[in-house]
Amino acid sequence: MGWHHFLGGRPEGPNLGLDHAVDADWNRGLDYSSYEHHRPTFEVYAVAIAAWPGQPVLSEDRFRIRESPYPEKDYSPDLVRRGLYHSTMAGGVGNIWGFDPKISPGGRFPNVEQLRTYATFFRDQ
Repeated sequence: MGWHHFLGGRPEGPNLGLDHAVDADWNRGLDYSSYEHHRPTFEVYAVAIAAWPGQPVLSEDRFRIRESPYPEKDYSPDLVRRGLYHSTMAGGVGNIWGFDPKISPGGRFPNVEQLRTYATFFRDQ
């Protein structure tokens, strides 16, 4: 295909708490470590990175702003901002962010200034 493609797979989840040992073993031999987290904290991101040192980490559950039957799992715009900050400050964890089309038909983040501030801060550091 002309360039390297990362190979990974999400273990059965979700991963709850700070013990990532079983899921880290699942990621052995893959190009990145994958976990299913629901609203991970800074500490959860940090232990996910430490579980398999030197390997990129992706928290593969979708972090969505939506009206759903899972309010303990879903995000608000402020929680997105906090989640971006925590995943970055823990050492850099990839996430999948999204919107319910009924809330944001064009897919536009409602407080784009928050994301611009975040991006500008980390780009200019």
